[in-house]
Amino acid sequence: MGGLIVQPIETKFINAAIKNQVDLERFSEHVLGKVVKVLGQAQDEILKALIVGDPTIRPATEWRRKRLERLNARIGEILEEHYAKIGELHEKDLIDLAGYTKDKTAADARRIFGVNLFDVTLTEANLKAIVTETMIEGQVIGKWWESKPLDYRQRIERSINQGMQKIELGLVQGESVGELVRAIRGYKDKMGIIHPGVMDVTRREAAALVRTSIHQVAQTVRMRIYEANKDVIKGLQVVATLDTRTTPLCRALDGRIFDLERQPLDDDGPPLPPGPPFHWQCRSTLVPIIKSYAELAGGDLSEEKRAALEAMDPGTRASMNGQVSDKITYEEWLKTQSERIQKEVLGETRWDLWRKGKITMADMVHQNGRPLTLEELRKKIGSE
Repeated sequence: MGGLIVQPIETKFINAAIKNQVDLERFSEHVLGKVVKVLGQAQDEILKALIVGDPTIRPATEWRRKRLERLNARIGEILEEHYAKIGELHEKDLIDLAGYTKDKTAADARRIFGVNLFDVTLTEANLKAIVTETMIEGQVIGKWWESKPLDYRQRIERSINQGMQKIELGLVQGESVGELVRAIRGYKDKMGIIHPGVMDVTRREAAALVRTSIHQVAQTVRMRIYEANKDVIKGLQVVATLDTRTTPLCRALDGRIFDLERQPLDDDGPPLPPGPPFHWQCRSTLVPIIKSYAELAGGDLSEEKRAALEAMDPGTRASMNGQVSDKITYEEWLKTQSERIQKEVLGETRWDLWRKGKITMADMVHQNGRPLTLEELRKKIGSE
């Protein structure tokens, strides 16, 4: 009879990281749903203001110019009010997410090690600071929402002005104000071609910011924990979600290893770039490379960690060889998981289609329509 096959501890961390990324994708859908709802309310109020203050009902006059100015001012007020609400909702969700990520990272480490070998001492103030100080492309997350009302007001004004020009030049027939409404809301023409409106673009940009910020906050919390456990962790490995949407940068970084100062451990190449996220809507993550059991036993550990190491199960000790796990694609990883996990990741319908080979990789990882609240995420801690 053969001996028990022990899964390397690095593989366990990669499995946990991929599961966490799937959960974050679904949480992003939950947060985005709330943001889109507020944006929808803003659009409804803007369209109402446009119809009530219809600037097309008289020929071009000073009266019309002033009417248009009042309309634009009202649109600005609507956008500022709703974006302030979005900013508050988003910040609260991110702070809650930071707390969840701290607890989830600690729970995963306890499950994988079988003992408490990670120090996790981030306070509520630390977590709030991560959210309020974390930057995306040089700008604090909260500032993005504050800057958007003026940006989108200018876009809407341009759309209205362009619509007015078409009306005055006789290029549009029928209900004049309808042209302005379509410019904001978007429409499908007689040929079936979709013409996105200003608010369609707004929703897409909001989705990109929500997804990027969620992954950035989660990854920042994990990095703070990794840095606080340098006595246990000797490096980091990049794990990208390899599918048809993966960027060339993430494909190139996938599987690469770096020390905690982000210098390469596998070659003499460039250091690890800032992130992840490495770009907008990036889904890559960093997983810790744990020191071998021999390195830990001979290292400078606290009394608590040394006691935990001595209490570790022999099988877990054997799995700690300090090596890097082999590269694995998202689909390869999913095939190694239980049917229960596959269904949880894909949903019943997509799982059945995937099992029959009828959907693509992009379909497999896309979590649209499968939101997951933070309460639902917390219920999963300790149940895996």
